[in-house]
Amino acid sequence: AQVLYDQQGINITFNANANLIEDTLNKHVLQQDIATSAIAHRLQICIADLNDKTKPMASFLFTGSTGVGKTEMAKQMTMLLFNDSQQLIRFDMSEFANEDSLDRFRDELTAQVWAHPYCILLLDEIEKSCAPVTRLLLSVLDDGRLSDRNNRTVSFINTYIIMTTNAASEIYKTIQQYQSESEDKKEFLAHYEDLIQQSIKETTGANRFPPELLGRIDTIVPFKPLSAKTMREITQNKLKALANEVRIKHDVSCTISKLVIEYLVGDVINTVDSDSGGARSVMHKLETEVTTNVAEFINAYPQVKNIYVKVDGQMMSQNKHELKSKAYIKVYAIESK
Repeated sequence: AQVLYDQQGINITFNANANLIEDTLNKHVLQQDIATSAIAHRLQICIADLNDKTKPMASFLFTGSTGVGKTEMAKQMTMLLFNDSQQLIRFDMSEFANEDSLDRFRDELTAQVWAHPYCILLLDEIEKSCAPVTRLLLSVLDDGRLSDRNNRTVSFINTYIIMTTNAASEIYKTIQQYQSESEDKKEFLAHYEDLIQQSIKETTGANRFPPELLGRIDTIVPFKPLSAKTMREITQNKLKALANEVRIKHDVSCTISKLVIEYLVGDVINTVDSDSGGARSVMHKLETEVTTNVAEFINAYPQVKNIYVKVDGQMMSQNKHELKSKAYIKVYAIESK
């Protein structure tokens, strides 16, 4: 264990607390209690060492619209299981849409797992990969191993495989709408699992999910669309983190108006479809407008130690007759007392 840690940075002696799985994930990924419940039930098997030793530790299909926390959940699972963010290996499967990309995918996949045998493999937008790549993954899920082009066998039995897809996202609108607060999450998920699988199988065109993968996946994990309240909470946490980073790195006190949250969330909700980006749209706006303006101000006025971030102009959410927001972020210096 010590040799592995010294040479590879792999801490195989780290043990996740099985009793805190759900609470830990819920703390970092908001409003996805059904998803965290599904993940926790499967991880209990792995932590108890009762999983099939001829296959990867576990395989998950994260389903739901973009920007609802699928990638963030994978990051938090990595910290939960390995206490090391470097053990998350991500593949953008849209890069392997053509059949001539099969050898490149095999080379990259086997090289990464050979170097990081204890890891989480995140295969983003699995439905965009070509059929030969899908068949390669079937072999990994069935046998827990894969040979590279030099016929070296690479083991996947210590990996957790997460695939994500936007397929069948319409199912999750009803999950959010009809789930009862008192309803048992496990029973509710079991009720919807058949609907989810059927919807995924019926996807066509560019959003077609490979149906042959469904039978090999241990757990389907549904992610609900985010409510406006949750998006505001996520935004507030990100703004607090930004202010804290400014204080630590630049010794600058950064006060942010509460209206900034309404500007970021309210105007996004009113200008984009709820399925077109979720929290990702808000985070992009936060970075391009708030973080950029704060950075430019600090670089231009390094002597200023107190700043105030506010919204100038009228927001679209304040006037429903406006077709476009006239508001913008402005950073001001605050005179020290």
